[in-house]
Amino acid sequence: SNGYSIDTKTERDRIVREAQDCDVFISNAFSDENPWAQTELLFDLWQVWRGLNKRIILISSSNTHRWEKIMHGTRGIQYRTAKH
Repeated sequence: SNGYSIDTKTERDRIVREAQDCDVFISNAFSDENPWAQTELLFDLWQVWRGLNKRIILISSSNTHRWEKIMHGTRGIQYRTAKH
């Protein structure tokens, strides 16, 4: 956790820049403002790291498999879809 928001492209670009010297990137981020922000962040990082001996690890949640019992409504759909 670095305390950054992933809501905007500018903020995601900052995270990607700061992760360039890392070998492993672990993410469990989610944004209510932009449910696809995590996917966009990981894709941007993948583009920078493509072909390098580095790893991106996404920590999802069990919510993606048991969503009917856990979350309902629009936010629940966005969250489980983005995490899946």
